[in-house]
Amino acid sequence: MIILLTKFSTKNSSASDQLAAMLKDLAQSTALETGNLSYQAFSLPTEHLIHFVIETWEKKEFVDFHAERVKQEGYLQKAIALLAEPMDTQVLLQN
Repeated sequence: MIILLTKFSTKNSSASDQLAAMLKDLAQSTALETGNLSYQAFSLPTEHLIHFVIETWEKKEFVDFHAERVKQEGYLQKAIALLAEPMDTQVLLQN
């Protein structure tokens, strides 16, 4: 199992709203992917410009497939354009 946490810091309120909508859409489609156990996008009430995604996968091959899909479908480039700094992904668990 692999659990990842990604932090997204957006440029401004407009970018934050766009990213939130994109992450909501991505969460719905990711839930249908093989090997996905959980995919949740959220932000903190006190930090409107910062968003997080926590995702759980059965194994690394599924993470890699998802990462390639996100890139191929344009989610990655769209997200990068909205960010004030590079996204930060941490591996919380890998076994």
